[in-house]
Formats: sequence, C-alpha cells, structure tokens
Amino acid sequence: MRVEALGLWLLLYNAASPRGIVARVASSPWGPWSDPVLIFDPRADKLGYGNFMHDPGGNDHLSDCGRDQDVGGEYGPYLIDRYTQKEHLLLGGPPQVYVYFVLSTWNPYNTMLMTATIQREGDIA
Repeated sequence: MRVEALGLWLLLYNAASPRGIVARVASSPWGPWSDPVLIFDPRADKLGYGNFMHDPGGNDHLSDCGRDQDVGGEYGPYLIDRYTQKEHLLLGGPPQVYVYFVLSTWNPYNTMLMTATIQREGDIA
C-alpha cells in the first residue's frame, strides 16, 4: 500500500525467517524493495506467545478448544491506512509514522489491531 506520510510503498507480510511480521519499503510498487525489517516478533518479551497467541509449552490457557498442541501463529497483516499518523518528535526533526494493521492469529483463531512505528532510514538525524 502507498503510505503518503512516508512517501513510500509499504509491504507487510508474515515470514518464517526471521519469524514474525516483516516490512519492506520501495519508492514504486515494482521496486526495488528494501531488505526486510522485523516489526513484530511474537517471541519477544511475551508480545505474542503467551499474551494473545497460544504457546503449547506454556500455561497460558489461550488455546481454542481441542487445539492445545497447536502453536499460535501470526499471519495476514493488512494495513489500515486511514489510521496512519505522522508525528514530529522534535521541532524540525525527522517524522515518525505510526501505521496500523490487523493481524490474524492461528491459535486462538482471532484478529488483533496492531501498530508499528516507522521512520525512513535517510531521515534519521
């Protein structure tokens, strides 16, 4: 999706390596696309597993009925552009863009509203 606040195209998708949701940006939809950047790691600090996604090795009681051995998985990150926010933390400083997306989980089978903060690499002071 084209994110006007970034002036770039933004692609989000689930990946196996690195595990989680990754982002890539490009100035045109046909690329070239940036290297992947991990924006959601389900294992980090109990952000996903054990919090809103089932961990079969844990005691989280999040599993759908009869699916105690199925791990919760992240997939289908769909951007919701109308919630995108651009903010300047410092007067005249580089903007940060907050993007929102829905994220599907495998166990329990559900959707979550997520946010990520993105700043263009060339804009870092």
